[in-house]
Amino acid sequence: MVGRVLDHHDPVHKITIVGRGQAGGYTRFRPAEDRHYQTRSEFEASIASALGGHVAETTVFGEMSTGASNDLERATLLARKMVTEFGMSERLGVVTFGSASQSGWPADGQRESGRYSERTAQLIDDEVRRIIDQAYDRASQVIVDHREVLDRLAQALLRYETLQGPELERAFSGPATSAEADPMPREHGVRAPVRFAPPALMPNAAMTIHEAVSANAAAPEK
Repeated sequence: MVGRVLDHHDPVHKITIVGRGQAGGYTRFRPAEDRHYQTRSEFEASIASALGGHVAETTVFGEMSTGASNDLERATLLARKMVTEFGMSERLGVVTFGSASQSGWPADGQRESGRYSERTAQLIDDEVRRIIDQAYDRASQVIVDHREVLDRLAQALLRYETLQGPELERAFSGPATSAEADPMPREHGVRAPVRFAPPALMPNAAMTIHEAVSANAAAPEK
């Protein structure tokens, strides 16, 4: 949802909560056109989007889980690349400190001796933190401003597990006008999962994520 709302972000193509490997689900973005470079604004939007899951957990449930760990790692890596490789920090200037494998930050997390000073290392850390904090604030504002959409997406995903194309657009745009109508009809022959009892679970757009999860837990399996 954060990626959908923010300017300079690739369009949302697919959202699924079907697990794959160690991932409990994923969101796929598809660029509108091929490109060979990215702007600072695009990096900042990508970082905010990567932090969206962490923000949503904290906002809805009041605590965080390990589910967003990969997103946090990606956000931190992008922020560090902005500072150390792409010269996108006013404080440090248009300077590069090497690639990810040369920047003085090897796998063990220790700065490579002699590549740059301890003061510069601290400035890099401060700039990375500033970028992350600003992106987190942007993601938080999107979640707060569009909480109804967040809950609607969660309800639709609990029911159908995967959203893409026109059905994804409907989840973003709003619920069906009739309570009797299926708010997210299947398209292109995609089968809806049947392990959740569908009646009365989705039509209430005011239902929170926590309430939807509780309703699913209490629903009989088919």
